Amino acid sequence: MFTCAKIHHGGTYLKSHLAANDYYCEGESVIGRWIGKGSEMLEIIGQSIGGKDAAFEALRQNRMPGGSAKLTPRNDNDKKSVRFFDFQCSAQKSVSVMAVVMQDQRLYEAHDRAAAKAFSELERFAAFRSGELREPEIIGNLCAAGVRRQCW
Repeated sequence: MFTCAKIHHGGTYLKSHLAANDYYCEGESVIGRWIGKGSEMLEIIGQSIGGKDAAFEALRQNRMPGGSAKLTPRNDNDKKSVRFFDFQCSAQKSVSVMAVVMQDQRLYEAHDRAAAKAFSELERFAAFRSGELREPEIIGNLCAAGVRRQCW
């Protein structure tokens, strides 16, 4: 299943949602890395993401990963403005349960392949709106925090 949520402020989102241990998985580990062509352009691709990731926080505040310059001309201090989107690629509950209970690495690998394919399609159609008419322009690149939860 593929879901999407708009995150408006997101100041605690990384620490409390992406890098946090889930309530039903005691031995969970969270694996996060920067992915996407936008991450490559910002020279953070492949870097690990932790609960207090400086690059994540800088991007959330419309700054370059180093925090030195603005990322875009927009000045979004409005709490209603969308800071980022949270896309989730989730396996069916029965598959997730089988992967955890049976510790079947093949199921994790199949899910990783499906999530990677979904992300590449999402990135292919990535767009932004600009100009007075606010027409969408496809740019084909995303800067994304790729996070996978794993119970062991």
